[in-house]
Amino acid sequence: MTRYTTCLHGLLSRLRAMFGLCAALLLSGCAVDMAFSTDSEPEIKANVRAMLMAQIADWNDGDIDGFMQSYWQDPTVTFASGGDVKRGWQRVLDQYRTRYPDRNAMGTLSVRELDVTLLTPEDAYLFGRWIVTANGQDFCGLFTLVVQEIEGRWVIIHDHSSTADGPTADGRSCSNIKAG
Repeated sequence: MTRYTTCLHGLLSRLRAMFGLCAALLLSGCAVDMAFSTDSEPEIKANVRAMLMAQIADWNDGDIDGFMQSYWQDPTVTFASGGDVKRGWQRVLDQYRTRYPDRNAMGTLSVRELDVTLLTPEDAYLFGRWIVTANGQDFCGLFTLVVQEIEGRWVIIHDHSSTADGPTADGRSCSNIKAG
C-alpha cells in the first residue's frame, strides 16, 4: 500500500502542476486576446457609430442596397423580428425589398438612446430605439445589433429588432420618443 500511495501522491502532484500551468497559459492567453487599450475605445466606438450612421443615411436616401452593405454578406447573418428569423444576407435583403418596395414605404429612419458596448476590439453590440416616419405615421421599436470588424469594416452579423405595439412602459408614444 505504501508504494501505491507514494505513486498516487506523485501522480497527483504532477497533475496539479500540469493543471496549474495549463490554467496559467489559458488565462494569460485570454487576457491578451480580450484586453485592449482604453485609449482605443472611443475611436472604436466612433467607427461603429459611423457604420450605423452611414446605414441610416442610405435608408433615408431610399437606397436598400446601400443600407444592406452594413450587413455581413454571409449566409450566417441573422435578422430576428416579430417571432421570425431570417438567415443569410440575401434572405434579409429580400425581406427588406418586400416590406419596403419604394421610398415612400421606407420613410425616414432615426435612432435614439443609442448605446455601443465593446466586447473586444473587433466585437461590439449596439442597443437603441429606432423610429421610422412614413406616410405621416411614426413607427418605432428597439434594436440590438451585434457587429464585428471583418476585413477592416464594421458589419452587422446579427440584428434583433422589435416593433412597439403601443406606448412604452413609461407612457411614451413613438411621436414622444421621436421628439426626444
